[in-house]
Amino acid sequence: QVFTPFGPLALLPLANSHLCSIVWSQQSNKTSECLDFDDITFNKALTVCSDHLLGAMHLVSERKSFGLMRRYARKWVDNGVVLCGDSAHTIHPLAGQGANLGFDDAWYLAQTLKQIADSISVNKQYSLAHQYRDYERSRKTAAVAMLAAMEGFHRVFTGDTTVKKGLRGLALTLANNVTPVKRTLAQQALGIDH
Repeated sequence: QVFTPFGPLALLPLANSHLCSIVWSQQSNKTSECLDFDDITFNKALTVCSDHLLGAMHLVSERKSFGLMRRYARKWVDNGVVLCGDSAHTIHPLAGQGANLGFDDAWYLAQTLKQIADSISVNKQYSLAHQYRDYERSRKTAAVAMLAAMEGFHRVFTGDTTVKKGLRGLALTLANNVTPVKRTLAQQALGIDH
C-alpha cells in the first residue's frame, strides 16, 4: 500500500503473480482527473504513484470508479428485518476492515438465532424486533468504533505534511516491531475476540 497526499493506493495480489488488483482511493477531483487520462498517461501515473514498486504497470482491464461513503443505519432491527454487514454499515476500504466487520455481524447474528432457538420450545418465533436488541446494541457499538478508527486512520494516512509522514512512519514501525502491539492489531483486524 502506498499513501499519497490524496489517498492510498493498494496493490492486491492475485493468483497470477504478474497481475494485481488495484484500489486507488483519491479525492473526487483527483479521481476525475485520472479517469480522463488516456491509458498510456494513466499507466505512467500509476507506475509513478506506486514508486515503481512493480516496475512499469499496464492496465489489463477497464477502469471503474466507485464513490466511497461512510454510512451507518440508525435502525438495524424491526419486526421481520435484521440488518447485517454492508446493509447496516459501510466504511472506507483503507484497512480492509469492512468485510471483517460484516463477518462479525454474521457471527453475532448466528449466536442470537441460536439463543432464540434454545430459549423457545413451542411455536418458535424468530421475527420479533425485541429478540435482536442485544445484537443491535453490540454490533452498533463495534461499527461505530470501527468507523471512528478508519476515519482517524484515513486522516492520518492522507496528506503530505512532514508531521503526518513522521507519525505514519512511527506508527507503522511500532505496529511492526512491538510484538504485543502487532499481535493485538492482527487479532483485531482478523476479528479474533470471540
